[in-house]
Amino acid sequence: MKKLYFSSFTLFVILMLSSSTFPQIPNNSFENWDQGEPVDWLTNNLNPLITVTQSSDAHSGSSSARLEILLNGFSAWDVTLYSGSDGTGFPCTQRHASITGYYKLVPQGPDLLAVSVQVWQGANSLGLGVLNITTAASSWTQFIAPITYTAPGTPDRCQVNFVFRATDFTTVGGVAYIDDLEFSGINDIEVIENGQMPNQFELKQNYPNPFNPSTLIEYSIPEQSFVDLKVYDILGNEIAVLVNAEQSAGVYRADFSGNGLASGLYFYKLQAGSFVETKKMVLTK
Repeated sequence: MKKLYFSSFTLFVILMLSSSTFPQIPNNSFENWDQGEPVDWLTNNLNPLITVTQSSDAHSGSSSARLEILLNGFSAWDVTLYSGSDGTGFPCTQRHASITGYYKLVPQGPDLLAVSVQVWQGANSLGLGVLNITTAASSWTQFIAPITYTAPGTPDRCQVNFVFRATDFTTVGGVAYIDDLEFSGINDIEVIENGQMPNQFELKQNYPNPFNPSTLIEYSIPEQSFVDLKVYDILGNEIAVLVNAEQSAGVYRADFSGNGLASGLYFYKLQAGSFVETKKMVLTK
């Protein structure tokens, strides 16, 4: 990995500019519909099985996507909602750390709402995030699906998919609502050139702290190690995978964006070899 050096001020400016220009998910709040279909999304609606419809029950704005499991012959029909008018996604140039959104789920049986996001560079998959939701939620509830990267590189396409399924393949009538999708965090890491290798593992306090919406997390590893750096909410739910890879000895700086997250206390945890440390940070909006 090429080593780079930025002054704190320069990096801060870059982060502020990039945080306001993240390529986001087209029609992410399902406000735009055309002839009964969500613009920039592909459904499996097929007369008379219209399973994805516009709903006025929204987390924000005036509408959301409503998914309903219906009977197709003798089995329950999977409901699918894929990003992109052809279902292949949309342009994306950032290694986003997670996808967030809001849902309501009114199951009629063992129903499953599966959320997935895949990050691509050409035909190569760089990262994948999957979240399976089975718990009923009568009010709008936030979901967060961290993206784990298995290959280096800058992406050019992201694909977000929803599948709503009756896992017993027979029970129909389950309903799910989806709204306000957004990416959160960036999985980019800077290598700091400081003229010498660190002599110990270290996880520094993020700065700025409190932050809105972005903050920097710096850490040191004195030897080649498999590094795992993740962000958690106050309940211990994993919300972002910032690093999950083998790294050479050095000093690194990760940036994290709280876009799409609620204000409050969060934790970031570094595991490298036998070294484990957790620190707190505060997001204020």
